Amino acid sequence: MPETSTARLLEVSDLAVHLPTRDGVVKAVDGISYTLNAGETLGIVGESGSGKSVSCLTVLGLINRDSAQISGRVIYDGSDLLEATESELRMVRGNEISMIFQDPFAGLHPLFSVGDQLVEAIRAHEDVKKRVARERVVELLHEVGIPQAAERFSSYPHEYSGGMQQRAMIAMALINNPRILIADEPTTALDVTVQAQILELIEKIKEELSIGVILVTHDLGVVRDVTQNVLVMYAGRIVEHGSTAAVFAEPKHPYTWGLMESIPLLEVETRDLRAIDGAPPSLIHLPTGCAFHPRCTQAFEGCDKARPELDQTEHHQAACHLARTDRDRIWQERRRRPADASR
Repeated sequence: MPETSTARLLEVSDLAVHLPTRDGVVKAVDGISYTLNAGETLGIVGESGSGKSVSCLTVLGLINRDSAQISGRVIYDGSDLLEATESELRMVRGNEISMIFQDPFAGLHPLFSVGDQLVEAIRAHEDVKKRVARERVVELLHEVGIPQAAERFSSYPHEYSGGMQQRAMIAMALINNPRILIADEPTTALDVTVQAQILELIEKIKEELSIGVILVTHDLGVVRDVTQNVLVMYAGRIVEHGSTAAVFAEPKHPYTWGLMESIPLLEVETRDLRAIDGAPPSLIHLPTGCAFHPRCTQAFEGCDKARPELDQTEHHQAACHLARTDRDRIWQERRRRPADASR
């Protein structure tokens, strides 16, 4: 029986992933916390290098513990995955928690048929005959929208289109009925029409199975359409966290403002798009204080001194030195600016 939509599936607390290199320590993830409930899609958004993918790979135990400094807690089913053995992680990975990776072609072995790879994914976790596994694979390929699934079972990855490869990767992630699905930029290499189909498919699966979904993306438009809660990450940290509705209606962090002003909105015909000045900082040599202050249009004296922590509010948090009332006022002024400029 599926979990209720209020059941907590995953609790990440103060997760940090530091990667020592010859040039210094890369603070890829620097103390993030969040929860994921059954039936919920959580969006993790930010520029490349913000720590989105590394945080998810760490949840799955795919970051080498011998070469990384990992701390915090990742609680799943009452146990801390950061303390699990490799054999325990193998039982969870692909079975309880699955991941769709950015590049579907890289995730499929070129020398084996797609169907055989899916059969292997089943038999790695279950003692079933090949015939039974094959029947399940064909059924699932059909469910994820692969045409002529029985015939396509024997096709190799290069014989699939990009959209079909991604559907096959979704089938791979779902083959063992996981409770959590992590989708890391699942539509990056696809055209707009196929992107919409893939996102609709993930949403359909989430609703039918009441699983929890973590959607990693740089596309705020996608986040607005399919998630219930969102984390905005910058330089390895969470700078804003709240319900999707609240974050899009009243964003509280200047970085989130910049992200929103860089995407077109259909409901605002005269909107001027603005890029965020500068580039993300080095994760080895982070700026002092607020990591965003060198690029922030609202930075003031003191932003470079102390690192801001997330507001202690229940439903919508942001890490910014500006007073909350000032942030609300400035955002309203920025929202009006495009319309005023067009007159």
